[in-house]
Amino acid sequence: MKRNVTELLLQMERRCGGLVTAPADPVNLERLRRAALTAWRAMAGLYEVSDGVDAPNPGFVFYPVSKVLAQAYSPGSPGTTVGAFNFGDELIITADGQLAQLDHETGEIFLTWESPEDFLEEELHILEEEVSV
Repeated sequence: MKRNVTELLLQMERRCGGLVTAPADPVNLERLRRAALTAWRAMAGLYEVSDGVDAPNPGFVFYPVSKVLAQAYSPGSPGTTVGAFNFGDELIITADGQLAQLDHETGEIFLTWESPEDFLEEELHILEEEVSV
């Protein structure tokens, strides 16, 4: 059974500490909906719970809505940047609404997830494996 974003964020916070913030400002969420509908559809659930996520271990961030809105549009970009890994790869929402890892060296999509929830599930699974080793 797929867990909802609130459960996933709370579990990530218990494992990593200090990563969940207050929900995003509804005005900024509306601005995101108008500026980047696909990104809004993919990320709204997360942003309604936490305006960004900072997870130093395993090493990723989801940017606050204000930073997503401030990102300069890049012609030819494969999506809207919504976060990054600590080693430099960006997390983007693709035109078809998937979360993707954009390789910082090649500029190409390296991995994709159906949703931010699937990404968080995978990151939690990796953390659980590290603990059991």
